[in-house]
Amino acid sequence: MAFRAGCGWWLLSVLLAALGTSLSYSEQANADDFSHQQKLVALPFNKQIEQFEKIANQIVLDGKGDDWQGIPAIADIKGDAGGKPTRDILSVRVAPREDDLLLLIATATAKGDVARRFRIRVDAWLDRTDDFAIDLGEDESAWLSAPGPDGVWKSTTIQGIERKTDQVTEVRIPLKVLEAGLKQLGSAYRRFDRAWVRANVSTLDWRNNTRLMDEAPSCASFWLLSQMLHTEDTRDPVKRVTVEFPLMSIWYVGQGAMGSLSHKNQWAYDFFRTDQSGNYFKPGTDKDANASYLSWNQEVYALVAGRVIDVRADRPDHPPTIILPQQVSDGNRVYIDTGGGVALDASHLQANSAAVSQGEVVRVGSPLGKVGNSGHSTSPHLHMAAWRLPQGTATVPLQLAKVVVGLHNTVDDPWAARMQTWAPQEGFYVRRQ
Repeated sequence: MAFRAGCGWWLLSVLLAALGTSLSYSEQANADDFSHQQKLVALPFNKQIEQFEKIANQIVLDGKGDDWQGIPAIADIKGDAGGKPTRDILSVRVAPREDDLLLLIATATAKGDVARRFRIRVDAWLDRTDDFAIDLGEDESAWLSAPGPDGVWKSTTIQGIERKTDQVTEVRIPLKVLEAGLKQLGSAYRRFDRAWVRANVSTLDWRNNTRLMDEAPSCASFWLLSQMLHTEDTRDPVKRVTVEFPLMSIWYVGQGAMGSLSHKNQWAYDFFRTDQSGNYFKPGTDKDANASYLSWNQEVYALVAGRVIDVRADRPDHPPTIILPQQVSDGNRVYIDTGGGVALDASHLQANSAAVSQGEVVRVGSPLGKVGNSGHSTSPHLHMAAWRLPQGTATVPLQLAKVVVGLHNTVDDPWAARMQTWAPQEGFYVRRQ
């Protein structure tokens, strides 16, 4: 894909639709329809993007960081680098510009200590995994890692990554350099697949490349390209099914409608709890145990009022390392009839956790069960979808009522916006207002 020519309006469509409240659909909607029916809507972030773009375009790599003032910083104050202050990350800032990606990494003590090895993992494509990683050595060396066509990660040395360390460490990743390196590894470069970029920065022991010293909270930003923005407000005549968010605290949309994993041709949504670094599980715990995952055992509440028409509670929860076949379906679940020819489905519930029974009438906010890992599931999470009745005939699109949506797992997210209604989009964090 070219860097500029012909891509502007594609990015504009994604960027302006990312926090919109509507998408056209028909009951026969499929993945192709989904990608072509996005409409432009007004964003609450136009002024912020324009303001941050002006600042970002004045940044000079000098290791000082004074010219970053105004660009949001995501702080990490845990002080958890094993007594090595220079490897204890205090904050990270990210500024995706038209031709490059800039990062600022502040450590507890920087000046005079060059023995710092950083790993930068970046999520920019339309899936829920890291798309590439860059390791920076103490001697200005750099390595690029990315998955090849077979999904196996490969690495290569890379030239052209700029780094300057003094009071802080500033990094510049030219997109042309990135594209060339990914092609060398057999990986795709798809800059315009997302309206934003998310980076996870960690420090490594300079004597042992694999030993993690500190992992900072993930830091994300929309592409800072104000020329791509419009304030057109397009009204969508198609009505979505509006529901309440059925979970407490902040959750991550790990897979959205028409997703590339298990939601092909479906208006379905997966919600995961993460830590601030984006981990689904508690670091240092057993990845093979469901109890290690932050979503596990979380209470699920009724997202609509209605009558329970189906409950399944006897399917066992399987370990995260075992992925059951698609035919096993959604495991334990609760179906609620909204009375309008549509039923709401909450799935992958924990075995024997159902708090309702078939035929029961529930109110919004009534306990339904707990998040589990039953059925066709990779790890504990909540799967949510709306179905035309009779059950299983077709999914229809949803929107959440009165939620706060943003790019970070924190209540003071600089990109957070209060939305009266919001169609869940993969890669965003969401919570109740």
